[in-house]
Amino acid sequence: MAIVVVRIFIIVTQTELTKNPINPSSSLNNDSSQKNQAEFNQKRLTQIQRLTDILKKFEAFKDSEQGKELEDLRLQSIHIAEHKLIPELKYQNQLPLLICLVGGTNTGKSTFFNALVGMVLSEARINAGATKHPLIYAHEAYRQQICSDEIFSNLTIQKLQSSGELLVPQSKPHLYYQLHDREELRDYALIDCPDFDSVAKENQLSAKRIVEQSDLCIFLTTPQKYKDRLLVNELAWLLDQRKSVFVLFNLTDDQMLYRTMLEDLKQQLPSENRLFYGAYLPTLKDSQPERILETQVWTSVNDFFKTKPKAALKKEQLDLGIALLLKTTEKMVHEYQKQTDFKDELLNALQVNLKDAIDRYQRDFQLSFPEIIISLDQQLAQLELYHLFSPVSATAPSSLNVVAQQVLGGNQSAPQIKSMLYNLFGLVGPKIRAFLIAQFDLGQLPSDWDKFCVERDERDLLSIRSSAQFMRTGIEQVLRLNTTKSAMAQLLIEKYYNAQQLQEIELKIIEKFKSLQQSQKSVSEEVLAQAKLFNQKSGSFLRKFSNWLSNGVKFLMALIFAYYSDGFGFWDLFIFGPLGFLLTAYGICWLLYLNLKRKSNAFKAQRIGFAEQIFIELQVNPIKNMVDQLVNQSQLTELMKAAEELSQSTEENK
Repeated sequence: MAIVVVRIFIIVTQTELTKNPINPSSSLNNDSSQKNQAEFNQKRLTQIQRLTDILKKFEAFKDSEQGKELEDLRLQSIHIAEHKLIPELKYQNQLPLLICLVGGTNTGKSTFFNALVGMVLSEARINAGATKHPLIYAHEAYRQQICSDEIFSNLTIQKLQSSGELLVPQSKPHLYYQLHDREELRDYALIDCPDFDSVAKENQLSAKRIVEQSDLCIFLTTPQKYKDRLLVNELAWLLDQRKSVFVLFNLTDDQMLYRTMLEDLKQQLPSENRLFYGAYLPTLKDSQPERILETQVWTSVNDFFKTKPKAALKKEQLDLGIALLLKTTEKMVHEYQKQTDFKDELLNALQVNLKDAIDRYQRDFQLSFPEIIISLDQQLAQLELYHLFSPVSATAPSSLNVVAQQVLGGNQSAPQIKSMLYNLFGLVGPKIRAFLIAQFDLGQLPSDWDKFCVERDERDLLSIRSSAQFMRTGIEQVLRLNTTKSAMAQLLIEKYYNAQQLQEIELKIIEKFKSLQQSQKSVSEEVLAQAKLFNQKSGSFLRKFSNWLSNGVKFLMALIFAYYSDGFGFWDLFIFGPLGFLLTAYGICWLLYLNLKRKSNAFKAQRIGFAEQIFIELQVNPIKNMVDQLVNQSQLTELMKAAEELSQSTEENK
């Protein structure tokens, strides 16, 4: 017997040598070609790994119903890369052919699977959706790849102890395996999947993930199920994944019925997705139909399994997988690009509404600033010019005595009159002072300073909240107008425009307003502090300066008058003396007014700055930061570049 075997071996070997004589040049070319292919595969492996790493950064829409389409595209791309392309390239297409069995409930997948493997591994039940977990039947040679997380890292891998384990729900998705040493099945890894139309969404997802990793698919249906719209859509999706699909009509006893259903099914599919293989199996009323069907099953699928050599089929599926990865990535980029377009529109709307809110606050700004009156009166009093600009009185008015003492502290009464000359034009002075103060539009001095300050801040806060609400309404309107075309708009509305969030914003506005007042020295405090510092000492210097200035004005006026008249007399001094002093006093008063007017504008600018800072920090920045997180332009550019490099590399190989 041994001799016969040896002879056969020799004959076969000699025949093969005769057919393919050894050619050293051809051998070298093959080695070189294999080396180039290995280098090219390593290059593609690096590019796909880089693309996958970039895809993993796009987590903005993770666990979001609004961005489900974007997230599904991202997860599909990552799954194809990590669980199909990277393992195939890593093992140089030496993994077994992954053949999955999919279909609807009660179509006989488990029975068909058992017939393929020649034993009962997957328990068949009448109740729909019995199989909860996929089961893989592979050769012992691939134990390491199957049992490790290199191919099925998204599943908990566990050896099948009994067929009942496939029926038990688990908290995490499982993949059960059963290994064999049958050489005729060495190149095949058969996978029984959960139902496509299972009521459990995790079962549907598990089946789809297995399909994305498979090289060949067997789709089982029945005369009762083949028109089911959900299953027809799943078959169309299978073909859209560029998979080779074998459609098996189970429980079909008539060839004419089979052909009718086959043509009918093709008509329900898109024209570009009608290419697949088909066969049918009869109805068997037997307790163990898989044993009877074993031969017929293998007869029906054998040609399908061998449509191409394993190496050619693996290479084809690898190229198609890369094309699918690029396609899903392109779809994802396209969807993100739409979000980017809306992002630009939204950022522009934020700036427009911010400007409108600030303009509204400025337009409605009516906060009085009586600190100016106190400071003006105090400085005039210390300059001994106060009486010139007030009703004739030897003492400071009640407003300065009462309010100034309350605000500034100490005795702030004006100095006594030193000369009746100061009151010469007292009838005109009060009108000028009233005119200057009226330019500030300040109204009357409050009787209770502390209460006035609290009420002024409350009015300011109310105005800020009103403008903030006006701004929120404008932004919300822009978002709601775009909810149908932008997942980002939907997500922003859900996050920032619910009742709870609106209450939180109101509280944050109050807290921020108080924080700004505490952290920044107010212009009011600055003006009052300057009034306190404007004491008798500083006033003395200014008084001397004003006296010298008034004398200079008097003599200048006298000289000018003498130059244009016939001499200089006593009446000239009587007229020009007080007139020069009065003009000087008016000039000093006007300079004080201009300085305090600047302080009044600074007070208004500070309060507007508070409002603007609140609008930006609580209304603009949160939305802007989330938008930047959802649509990162630099990441999108990086993703497009990585996809382009992989696409160019694939084209060059062709």
